[in-house]
Amino acid sequence: MNQRMLIIGLLLICLGIAGAAWVAFYVSNTLVSDTISTPTSPVTSNNSKAYTKLMRHLVTDFSKTSYASAGERIYLSATDRDGVRLSATYSGAGMPMQGRMSRHIACVNCHGVDGKGGLLFPDGTTKSADIRWSTLVKEGFDQTTFEKAVTKGLDEGDQLLSTLMPRWTMSATDLTDLAAYLKTL
Repeated sequence: MNQRMLIIGLLLICLGIAGAAWVAFYVSNTLVSDTISTPTSPVTSNNSKAYTKLMRHLVTDFSKTSYASAGERIYLSATDRDGVRLSATYSGAGMPMQGRMSRHIACVNCHGVDGKGGLLFPDGTTKSADIRWSTLVKEGFDQTTFEKAVTKGLDEGDQLLSTLMPRWTMSATDLTDLAAYLKTL
């Protein structure tokens, strides 16, 4: 009887591992196609590679178990001091980010770990901005214009930023924390 139970237990473990592998494979191969449409511009080898790189970067979860500051938490995981997920909308559609991508999207996904941006979007011409504080200041941003960029999608001259830039809902404390973190990059 014990040998039979052992065999059944091992069989169930193997089925569980196989099931987990299938789920991981399925999610990794459908995550991108289920959340963002393919580029509308003609796909060339150049923007196809950029699109693949972008999609991989967008679905990467950069969150950690501990953070050096509240600003780092916001930048890497889009969660506030209490671990509550921040919400965002895209101005073009006016729709909240939903589904699988909304679990991972944070500043880092487009602007990079170093804040330098440069991630090429599928249109082949749009790159994510360098949002290190030193660069923002050179471009004419201060705390007020930074907050408008993050929450309203307006640049330092009150012109609309790309609709690819989410409009985040953040408290004044969150915005101060995020700016403080960008000053460390």
